[in-house]
Amino acid sequence: MNASLLQILFPTVIDVFPATVFNFSFQLSSSFDNLTLHIVRTDDPGTGNTQLAIMAPEGNISITTPPFEILNDVTISGGAVPTETPEPTPTGPTPTPEEPTPTPTPTEPAPETGYIVLDGFGGMHSIGVAPSVTGKEIYYPGIDVVVDAEILPDNSGIVVIDNMGANFVFGLGGSTPSVPVNSFYMPEPPLPPMIFEATPSYVAVEAAADSAGYWVLDDMGQIYGVGSVLPEGALQSLLPGVAVDPPLPAYDPNESNYYRPDGSPIPEGENPGWFSAVDFIVVGDGEGVVVSDRWGGQHLIGDTSAIGMTEETIHPYFGWDIVRAIELEPQGRGYMLLDGFGGVHPVPSLPLDGPVREAYNRYVNVEGTRQPYFGWDVAESLAYAPDGDGWVVLDAFGGTHYVGNITDIRVLYFGWDIARDIEIYIPAIAD
Repeated sequence: MNASLLQILFPTVIDVFPATVFNFSFQLSSSFDNLTLHIVRTDDPGTGNTQLAIMAPEGNISITTPPFEILNDVTISGGAVPTETPEPTPTGPTPTPEEPTPTPTPTEPAPETGYIVLDGFGGMHSIGVAPSVTGKEIYYPGIDVVVDAEILPDNSGIVVIDNMGANFVFGLGGSTPSVPVNSFYMPEPPLPPMIFEATPSYVAVEAAADSAGYWVLDDMGQIYGVGSVLPEGALQSLLPGVAVDPPLPAYDPNESNYYRPDGSPIPEGENPGWFSAVDFIVVGDGEGVVVSDRWGGQHLIGDTSAIGMTEETIHPYFGWDIVRAIELEPQGRGYMLLDGFGGVHPVPSLPLDGPVREAYNRYVNVEGTRQPYFGWDVAESLAYAPDGDGWVVLDAFGGTHYVGNITDIRVLYFGWDIARDIEIYIPAIAD
């Protein structure tokens, strides 16, 4: 073997030489075995020249490569890894440190979770450990009208609503939902009324803590109840006094028509429908409600002080139709607002070190972390990790974007604007 062959196999462009010996392996050709070679530095004190001697441990190859220049940098190209000259091992007893070295606290892995993604046609797609939805075949409108879903806290079922007023409760993994249902998985009366032209549209649903009822929001800020959230003896689902006052305008994004509560049209420019409600959160067992409109206005109903929200609380306001969702922080210390570009905004906004901002401060605008920001209006939904230490953003095409300590599963993508909601499934609750 000659030097030119060796130089083809081992690049001769070397930028450093911080140690006297390098070890590396390579295949000379198909007829040779892998060889571990040594590269040994040799210096000529008389001339100041540096050469490399390359040899096998057995001594059967010894090649000097004089073309190398003096090496004095800190890196070596070609993939060889320098072997540092070891320091002499000190003799004598090992000194005992004055203080014991603390055992590092291991980072808790993200809890095992699954997700259910809802599409606008009524499809429910289970991801990860999330179980299949039982009975969903009875409801598939086949048109883009389905808007929101909510997994019951006991994992027994999932509530699905469309913008015309239909609402269904399906089982998860064969379970019977805790909300009373008949054989068609429809909640028993009283039901929210079906909604048609010139009346408000449903936009969001939230489950009660006991899993036996839920609330539904329409785009005027009115709230309906099903099951356990209804007052005893209630004869209608529309909850009296539980609404934004004055009502927000109804908004039909397809027709761009805006309506008053009595169904009469609002003249163009008088009260734009962009102020209509887009999402809500329920505080505790219903003692308070926060309704977000499309522009970022936050409308409080009842007592919301438990999550730090009062009329004086500072929160984002955009002044145009860009708010897409709000999500309660799992420990109830505030909530996160999602804009259509993928940005998330903690509420309350101040103080900057407030409890709801803990995860936000760890993962947003921090080097080494990734925060979705699409640059156009495509974000649809937001779901928190079980402990609040991360979240997932769903875009309208079905893409899922994970931030922080949360299970990352990317197996679903529709490729067109049809994804509407993502719900997180936590198996530990069901066990």
